[in-house]
Amino acid sequence: MFSTYQWYKDGVAIEGATKQFYRDPKGLVGTYTVQATTTDGEILYSYPKVLNIPLALKVTVYPTMVKASQTCTVEITDEDMELNLTGAELSVYSTQGIRVYHSTKVENLNTIKLPIMDGVYSGRVTTADGQSFLFKVIVAN
Repeated sequence: MFSTYQWYKDGVAIEGATKQFYRDPKGLVGTYTVQATTTDGEILYSYPKVLNIPLALKVTVYPTMVKASQTCTVEITDEDMELNLTGAELSVYSTQGIRVYHSTKVENLNTIKLPIMDGVYSGRVTTADGQSFLFKVIVAN
């Protein structure tokens, strides 16, 4: 059994990271190790683990069901709010694959108006580095 833990990132102790598990709010990018102390006072060290798991963007749409001529908001966030949307594109497609909305001016909050035709519309935010994030909106009259 272990009584204490200390997590390290790139060889430096992470302040406050003293639980059995560690979650980095910026994603897990770096070399991680943990020092664990047993209830008998023995100090053990883990092998270093190199991870490259950055925190993904989050795309939220509200409301997800709209009436004809009603707008919806596409919100794009990351946990640190250091998001760079320069060069990003936002597109919305009908179920037939026809693009019904497109914008190269993508911001954290985007208000869009969809066609008056009932249906399920698929949206995509594509960043300049090629990452894609999908969402759906339903238009029902």
